[in-house]
Amino acid sequence: MNRLTRIQADLDLVKEWDKLAPVRYQQITSGRDLSYHYILVPTVINLLSNSTGSGVDAGCGIGYLTNILSRSCGNILGLDPSENSIAIARQNYGAEASFLHSTLQDFAPRNPAKYDFVVANMVLMDVWNLKSFIDSAYQLLKSEGIFIFTVTHPWFWPRYYGYENEPWFAYSRELAVESPFRITAEPTCPLYSTHIHRPLEAYIEAFREARFSIDTLVEPMPSKQIEALYPQPWKYPRYLAGRCRR
Repeated sequence: MNRLTRIQADLDLVKEWDKLAPVRYQQITSGRDLSYHYILVPTVINLLSNSTGSGVDAGCGIGYLTNILSRSCGNILGLDPSENSIAIARQNYGAEASFLHSTLQDFAPRNPAKYDFVVANMVLMDVWNLKSFIDSAYQLLKSEGIFIFTVTHPWFWPRYYGYENEPWFAYSRELAVESPFRITAEPTCPLYSTHIHRPLEAYIEAFREARFSIDTLVEPMPSKQIEALYPQPWKYPRYLAGRCRR
C-alpha cells in the first residue's frame, strides 16, 4: 500500500469510529459490552501490575478505560484520532484525565515527555502501519517502561466472527476485514468497522524490530460465572493480550 493510499485508508478508519463513538459510549457505559467490562479491562489492569506514574492510553476511544486508569496514575493522557470519540471523552471524563485528538504516531515525535506505560486496548488490529505505531510507543516510554496491548485473537477471531472458511481469507496474510460492529448484546448493529487481520508472527516481529522485550502473553477466558452471561460458552479465547518492556 503506497503512502497516499495508506493515508486515505487511515481516514476511512477514523470516519468509521466517528460514527461508532456514540454507540460505543452507550454500549460501554450501560454495561452491555460484556467482553469489554469482564475480559478486556480486567486483563489490562492485571498486566499493569499496579503500575503507577504517567501513562498514555493510545486509541482511547470514548475515554472509559482512561478514566479507570486515572484513579491509580498521577498523570494519564488519552489519545485518539476520532474527533467525536475525544469530544465524548472530554465531556464525560475530562475532569479526571487529559485527552488529545491525535494519533500516537503524530504525538510521539513532538512530545519530549517520557511515560511509565503505554496502553493500546483493542487498537493494534485497527492501525494500518503496525510498525510505526509500535515504534511510537517505544519512543514515548522511559527506560524499563511497559507497553500493554490487547487485540482480537489472530487465530480464533476469524472462527468466532465467521470468516475463517471464506475463500478470500488466509491466516498467514495481512487482510482488511470490514464487518458489522456487533457485540453479544447487540448482534445486529447497523454500523461497520474495519480491522486488519495479521498472523501472530507479524505482531511478534513488530515488537522485536522495535526492540521491545515480550514479558507476558495471555489468552484471557471468562470465569464460569461470567461465561454464564453469554448466550454461548467460550470454546476458545477471543482475545490476545500482552505486556512488553522497553
